[in-house]
Amino acid sequence: MMKLIYILLAALLLCSIAAASVEELRPYTIRVVVWDTDGNREAGVPVTFVYKGQSETLYSAEDGTLAFSLLNFNNVRDGSEINVSCKYGAKNAPVNYEYGATGVTFNEPSEDVAVATWAAIGFIATALGGGLYLLRRRQD
Repeated sequence: MMKLIYILLAALLLCSIAAASVEELRPYTIRVVVWDTDGNREAGVPVTFVYKGQSETLYSAEDGTLAFSLLNFNNVRDGSEINVSCKYGAKNAPVNYEYGATGVTFNEPSEDVAVATWAAIGFIATALGGGLYLLRRRQD
């Protein structure tokens, strides 16, 4: 009877050690958005994900987005970085399992372009308004 108890205790100890050494598979997603040079989202762009010799390439959807699950890679630890690259460059996506996902954008139109566009529209509107004012004054 004592021998059976020792065997059960040894088996329980081995199982607990094995369970502690196996990391739980946790879902984590890297969401990517790819923009073209005209400021529109670009479809069909190959995006490659690389981590410690493992790699996978996916293509952006019609809306220029894609989602990559880290469950496709082995042994990705919290705090690691996944290299994400496409024709517009490469970036490192940090892994933080607390958040469950991270985002990467490529070639996103800058805020400066938007500000410059609105400034140009404002200038044109002001010039037109001033010109119309002078034209009307001249007619009076």
